[in-house]
Amino acid sequence: MTNRTTLTPALLCAFVSLCLCVQRDAAAGDWPQWGHTPDRNMISDATGLVEEWSPGVKKEGTEEFDLTKSKNVKWVAKIGSQCYGNPTVAKGKLLIGTNNTSPRNPKIKEGATGPQDNGDRGVVMCFNEADGTFIWQLTSPKQKSGKVNDWEFLGNCSSPTIS
Repeated sequence: MTNRTTLTPALLCAFVSLCLCVQRDAAAGDWPQWGHTPDRNMISDATGLVEEWSPGVKKEGTEEFDLTKSKNVKWVAKIGSQCYGNPTVAKGKLLIGTNNTSPRNPKIKEGATGPQDNGDRGVVMCFNEADGTFIWQLTSPKQKSGKVNDWEFLGNCSSPTIS
């Protein structure tokens, strides 16, 4: 894909969700952790994965996409501004690690907990695999040591594991 502006974390989440769902249908199994199985060999028997995708067009004045104009996209969900680990899919849920630049919990917003804590947190978001409905999020505060160990707005960089 040459248009890099469409490769946002939310779209990446939807794309990977679609691929994992296609893979799930093809392989009749979940992908509950990084590497699929405890041996993490990344081998999959999946076939028929999509080679092209498009999220469609953004609805004017919103951050939502018109999925009637999408190609090979099951759903789109807004997550934080950065995402490094891959999503995991199991038991009808998709989990993904991100940051808190798009807070879902009104109690945890930028500046809500004091001047030294600007709302920058690690986040794990959970979505319904079938339709992308947001279910819950887990937030964790940054380490007090700051940038030395926990760079700003990186969020949760690990891939969740579903057991």
